[in-house]
Amino acid sequence: MKKRQKIFFSLIFFSFAAGFGCSAQIGGMVSASSLRSKVEFLSSPLCDGRATESLGGMEAAFWISRQMQHDEVLPMGDSYMHSRMASGRRIRNIIGIVPSEKPSDRYIIIAAHYDNLGVLNGNYYPGADSNASGVAAMLSVARSLRGMKVLGKGLPVNVIFVALDAKQVNMLGAECLYSDLAAGRLRNPATGAVVRKSQVSMFVNIDILGGTLAPIRNGNPRYLIMLGGDESHRKMLRNANEKVDAGLQLGFDYYGSRDFTDLFYRRVSEQKVFIAHDIPSVMFTSGITMNTNRVADTAETLDFYVLRARVAAICQWLEFLAYSF
Repeated sequence: MKKRQKIFFSLIFFSFAAGFGCSAQIGGMVSASSLRSKVEFLSSPLCDGRATESLGGMEAAFWISRQMQHDEVLPMGDSYMHSRMASGRRIRNIIGIVPSEKPSDRYIIIAAHYDNLGVLNGNYYPGADSNASGVAAMLSVARSLRGMKVLGKGLPVNVIFVALDAKQVNMLGAECLYSDLAAGRLRNPATGAVVRKSQVSMFVNIDILGGTLAPIRNGNPRYLIMLGGDESHRKMLRNANEKVDAGLQLGFDYYGSRDFTDLFYRRVSEQKVFIAHDIPSVMFTSGITMNTNRVADTAETLDFYVLRARVAAICQWLEFLAYSF
């Protein structure tokens, strides 16, 4: 009760200051320091590179579960952790939900993979940008939407949050998530209803979001790339960028290359699995940098103020999206 009261009163202040909506909740609930602390934990030696089936990966999985529990994001089942065998590997996805304000049969899935390369040749790969930054962003959006719901300003759709395992193992985490969805193994804890594939209006993937070393143009570090969607989704992001005063340069292709855009959107990240099954999908990223998949991918190389601006824009975009269905 004390935790909920604390959340409630902090949100009241920021709601009056900025108006109800995701932009207000980001102002009250998400800071550069909170994003940094999440990324620093996930990229620390304790998590040891977060390889699938490793002790470090398990440490990360339990930590993400605790974060969801702390923020009162509801588990979809008896546990946040959904453990399955796939291709001889133990895959652990972490799944929670912020139900809609009023009963709805529409769903948005927001996902970010939490695994990384682990330890290779005696060196651990921190994976701060890839993809601790995406997990930190996903958890921050979940916290913000939960805060809105506490105030009675929840969205008109259900939002499922998933920390995906096994990106580095042929995207088995995404394959398991889709398999659970297609088989009717996911239920909305608020209603008890099975979540159907046909009810998923959008799959949103966040993969590498904290870097500023690959600007879109003019060397400006304040940028955000969204791949996929249509012109209405791009317009929503432009409007969200303005509403939260994020000041981001927006890109809707991968650095102007049609081939690389198709590669990153359709082949090398988890939205690939959902695109293949005709589920509308978008990807948010700040692009691959010289540190990606190297031991140099540490929290010290990221800009958490820019990451916060990106999270604010994505959260506001999500609110616009939810009211568009």
